[in-house]
Amino acid sequence: MDICIIPCGKKKIWDVEPQTGAVKASEAYIGTLHRKCQAYADLFTDSYRILSARHGFLHPDDLLFTNYDETFGSRSMSVASESLSHQFSQLPSEKRIILLTGKKYEEKLKPLLQRETVLRPLSGARGIGDILHLLQEAVDARIPLHRERWETDAG
Repeated sequence: MDICIIPCGKKKIWDVEPQTGAVKASEAYIGTLHRKCQAYADLFTDSYRILSARHGFLHPDDLLFTNYDETFGSRSMSVASESLSHQFSQLPSEKRIILLTGKKYEEKLKPLLQRETVLRPLSGARGIGDILHLLQEAVDARIPLHRERWETDAG
């Protein structure tokens, strides 16, 4: 089973429609990177989770109620490492993890992924423009990106 971890994103539905009430996590994040990652995950993996600095691992059907602006590495980050660890343990077992996240996310995830098979299809990308292009190209062609294994420090 493949499960994809995708970044949330700064731009949310409440930024353009402030009156919006509760929405599914799959509908809350509307930025270009998030949408392209979501399209990739929908096409090439069994399921995905959205990684949020406030909420941790979100299932696409989880409800979100309000806007927020938190990032990994910021002082305002709400989700604790212990909470992330617990949420991670609740993910489907016998999984292969595909990361479509950036370095800040990967640093937060690294302690959780020591015993997992982790693939990083965006490693080697030369910036956000390249990432967006790679994701769109893969979705359009219906061919997954080359999947580089994440080399972890055995410990």
